[in-house]
Amino acid sequence: MKKPFCLTFYALMFALANLHAQETPRPNPDLLAMIEASGNFAPMFPFQPTHNAPENITNVGTWTAVGRSVGPKGFIAPAGEFFVDETGRPVRFIGTNIGMTGCFPDHASADKLAGELTRYGINIVRMHYVSHRTPKGGYPVFDSFIEPVQLERFDYLFAKLKEKGIYIYFQLNIARKFGWLNGFVNANLLPYYKNGIDNVDERMIELQKRFHSEILNHVNPYTGIAYKDDASIGMMELANENSIVYSWFSPKHKFTALVEPYKSEMIEKWNGWLLDKYGDTETLKKAWAEGAEADVAQILPRSKSLKKGNVDWPYKYNWSLFPQRANDFTEFLALLESGYFTGLYDNTKANLKIRQPVTGTQLGYGFNRVQAAMDYCDIHGYWCHPAFPGGKWDTTHWNLRNGSVVNSYGHPGNTFTKLAQARILGKPFTVSEYDHPNLNFYCAEGNVMLAAMGAFQNWSALMQFAWILDTDYERKYIWPMFDMCSAPQKLVHFPACWAMFVRGDVRSGDDRLVFAFPSKEEDDIRKVAQRQAADAPGRHGSDLLNSLPLAVKSGTRVEECPDLFSGEGRTVIRSEEDVPSSIKDAYKNKLMQSSTGELTWNWQEKDAGFFMADTRNTKIFSGFVKGRTFMYRGMRLIPGRTRLDWLTLSLTFASPIGESAPGNLLRPGRYLLAATGLVHNTDAKIVELDTPGKISCSEPDGGRLGTAPVLCEGIEARLAFAGLGGKVTCYALDSEGKRTEEVPVIENESGEALLEINPGYRTLWYEVIVEERNQTKQ
Repeated sequence: MKKPFCLTFYALMFALANLHAQETPRPNPDLLAMIEASGNFAPMFPFQPTHNAPENITNVGTWTAVGRSVGPKGFIAPAGEFFVDETGRPVRFIGTNIGMTGCFPDHASADKLAGELTRYGINIVRMHYVSHRTPKGGYPVFDSFIEPVQLERFDYLFAKLKEKGIYIYFQLNIARKFGWLNGFVNANLLPYYKNGIDNVDERMIELQKRFHSEILNHVNPYTGIAYKDDASIGMMELANENSIVYSWFSPKHKFTALVEPYKSEMIEKWNGWLLDKYGDTETLKKAWAEGAEADVAQILPRSKSLKKGNVDWPYKYNWSLFPQRANDFTEFLALLESGYFTGLYDNTKANLKIRQPVTGTQLGYGFNRVQAAMDYCDIHGYWCHPAFPGGKWDTTHWNLRNGSVVNSYGHPGNTFTKLAQARILGKPFTVSEYDHPNLNFYCAEGNVMLAAMGAFQNWSALMQFAWILDTDYERKYIWPMFDMCSAPQKLVHFPACWAMFVRGDVRSGDDRLVFAFPSKEEDDIRKVAQRQAADAPGRHGSDLLNSLPLAVKSGTRVEECPDLFSGEGRTVIRSEEDVPSSIKDAYKNKLMQSSTGELTWNWQEKDAGFFMADTRNTKIFSGFVKGRTFMYRGMRLIPGRTRLDWLTLSLTFASPIGESAPGNLLRPGRYLLAATGLVHNTDAKIVELDTPGKISCSEPDGGRLGTAPVLCEGIEARLAFAGLGGKVTCYALDSEGKRTEEVPVIENESGEALLEINPGYRTLWYEVIVEERNQTKQ
């Protein structure tokens, strides 16, 4: 009798132990440790560019003017699809965002920061989330958002940036705190950041106009000029990522649960609009009954009528049952959106008399037609944006997808092609936020690809997100989300970004063949209503059309604004049937080139795509190696082994030496060479999550941010320069850009100059000098 009992007892204990093992989660694998164990790699080393602007080749300000590199002069104005300065010369801007408390540095920090930005060619800064944090003592004036201490520091930073020739992208509404102090009841229950409702509530709109007047008429004591009269403000934005259209359909705003009295006020507007359109309730019922999947009495019982003004708005659960009602409400949202942006725009121009270009909000947050009526159009984009399991912007628990954009779905660079398709043809186009988070192993690819695509598509301004979002201006470790100020893998390539975009090293595409995706508001309203998404008008479901910006100039043609873009004298692509067979074949072959022949996107080998820019003055590689050699005009690149079998490399012409003849050979002069691979903080622990491709450095996931100093992988690669044997010298540079030692360059049997870089030089950038062909290297 005892034996069966013992067997049962032990079986029970075994089952409990097995259950405990199943319930105890396995620790997430340490990805960095796995990478190091996969091969015998050279040790990583500390490297981070210094927070200053030294007088050497790593400072774009020391480069000899080439191409379109002369800075803008005076007020910026729209002229067709360009921005022009006061001389009428087309200008471009490349820059960054400074946000939140970072907008209010002390004077010493502001002095240093302005100088440091010029090192990388930054000529515009977007001041972001300026009103995000309420000062400790609150705002001193009722209904105002100006606080003296913050404003003084803002004024000083503005003046220092202006002294350095850096323009400002000025935001007028983001995270504006309309609260109970301003007399708004239930303000804490309103949608996220009050977005959407501030497009509708009349008092909120009046307060925005008041703030516009206060801040734009404010005279900066350090410049002596009111902001509305200061030419250093290159662009103004009325509202950041904010439209009643987007807010209504966005789950995080929960607009259908809007609290009183705001719901009743909006219902009153809705009923007034319906009355103007239909005249009476019976006509409304007949219209809404057409194509309905349920009895219209469900939503229009006898107790509801236009006369009573109590016809409710649609809800998620019954939205699709009555298609005409959905179309009507979406049209009503479009009217509200248009009234908001047009009203604020007219106020800035007619009443405040500002001369700077003004936009409404970002494309994709509402309808194209109203944004096409602004002075320019803007957009935001991200690759592998962080996700927050612990709640929105919980910096203690977050993760992201760790992938390279050259391996993105359908074709390489699909984030860039989405931006290109959204662009309103005929208007200046800016990208005021774009980034690949620093934690992403491949994040160095983002800025170089954006700059190349922006130049090819002839955009007007690019601003990576962000330089810094706090006051740690001389940070010594990498913040894993966005701040570039301490991310060496991004910083060392930014001079190449300036050269491609501002200097114009990458040529713009030919206007004779254009992908012009049609946008007509009537059709767009129907698309938004059907898909319940503000960005629905830009979706067409064609992978081939999505890839076209890699090869041809692309954008959206707003049908109601025919003067913006004409098809006369052009071949216009509107659908797959219009795509030339040569581009279809290139897409099918997974190898596409820009119409200029300078940009190459190759995804022929699975999960091993790469991007190349091959211009007279700048050469870029970003992608996976797989033992391949990459051919450029006048140069071969033979990468060695790296931890990710991936690298980003830029070679950028800085200043000429003597005369140069046209041709494929590198022109005589000084070049900045930068090469990056894996980069992370000391003692960082980056873990791989159960979700395929997801990584984290958050403690709840078993990760660790790490500390200073930043550790970098040295890149092993050979660069062979055609016909330049005996004409090339190279020096490794330290973090300040000073020469540390000469890197040998040999002449091979083909007459090439063969330069080999490796981790032993413990640097991410080098100075390369090419002598004139009729001179001997000293």
